[in-house]
Amino acid sequence: MHITAMVKLKIALVLAVSGVVFGTVGWALVRPEEPGGAVSVLMGGRTAGVLLSMFALGVVVCLAGSVIGTVNGRHIGQIAIPAGLTVWAMRTGSMDSLLMTHSSAAARAAMFHGLMFEVLIWLAVVLLGYWLADRVFGLMLQGGEVAAAKKGKESGGGWLDGFLKSQWLSRTLAVGVSLVIGFVLMKLMARAGVTRFKAIEVAVGNVPATKQIVFAVGAAFFLGTLAAHQLFRVELWYYLLVPAIVAAIGYAWAGHLVNLSPLEGISPHFVHASVVFATVLPVQFLGIGSLATIAGFWYSMQLHHQQG
Repeated sequence: MHITAMVKLKIALVLAVSGVVFGTVGWALVRPEEPGGAVSVLMGGRTAGVLLSMFALGVVVCLAGSVIGTVNGRHIGQIAIPAGLTVWAMRTGSMDSLLMTHSSAAARAAMFHGLMFEVLIWLAVVLLGYWLADRVFGLMLQGGEVAAAKKGKESGGGWLDGFLKSQWLSRTLAVGVSLVIGFVLMKLMARAGVTRFKAIEVAVGNVPATKQIVFAVGAAFFLGTLAAHQLFRVELWYYLLVPAIVAAIGYAWAGHLVNLSPLEGISPHFVHASVVFATVLPVQFLGIGSLATIAGFWYSMQLHHQQG
């Protein structure tokens, strides 16, 4: 997809429509009962409401995005759900409320392990949007043959693709490169101020502010996808897996360190300094991260187009 002025206008309209739908109707359904609470599928007390809202509103905005995108609907419709989730990611409270509720070592470890499972739910919603735009609404509006032809043009062409005989190896390396870059940048940029408690000899850091989270998640996965797609030009949905993988690794690591580091004497607002990025909520990882991933993918496609 070549991003012209008209395409940019369509993208802006889809972002606006998705933001309004998720930010008004959706937020009324998923808003935490406690002021400043975190939006969570499993821990927010509204599991059924959050699930139904995500899937129902996701289908609506994805269809709207595909229609607004017209001939580019197969591509533009893919940003509808991540755009809506990003609104929730920016409006949600921080993980502070969850950390205070799960203040013991055992409870906090269980919380992080639960968040690992929750990541899969948010990822399913993002991939649903990709599938609906790419394989359902896009084909209905654009025609199967045209979409299939364009799909074929998107594979191959990265700097290192010519050296690899296996398509699956290209896909694996693409995800791996994006994962490493995204993980390192997230760990660096999401890290808040660190305080060392000498009495218990453990360095801890506090939960990053929302603006810091938005910047860290957005920059990490935009740059990770951009770099990986320049090397390996594989389909978008492989890169969409990366924010979920980084989140799962962070939560698993945090849960492990909780069991090793006693929490007695530490404020419930703090976690081990090396896993401060694990205090980013799943909706923030998958909302902001997926939108940034798509933006990085599109920008890389533009670079390929200019170079070709």
